[in-house]
Amino acid sequence: MLGLTQQERQVVVFLAAVALAGLGINISQKLIPPVKKFVCAESNSVKININQASLEDILRTRAVPKKIAGEIIAFRDNNGPYIYLEQLKKIKGIKEARFNKLKEFFFAE
Repeated sequence: MLGLTQQERQVVVFLAAVALAGLGINISQKLIPPVKKFVCAESNSVKININQASLEDILRTRAVPKKIAGEIIAFRDNNGPYIYLEQLKKIKGIKEARFNKLKEFFFAE
């Protein structure tokens, strides 16, 4: 292999493996959503930041139907970021029971 010694070939293979691992890590960081979106500093549980949640994130919780999930996004787009989670109660279709379910999955920051 190009007149390289056994040790030099091992170094070349090692460097190629490290480069591929770095490339894989770089690609995975671009494909996977940032962890901050899912971490609530005020509790020890994993929750979704309602101000960064996509429609798909909201629907994935199965806490609300698609129409209300769209209203949550629309309210945020029209009024700016949620300051506190209780603002969800201003959305038609979110009463106390549904709000209690939502606060298990989301936080406002």
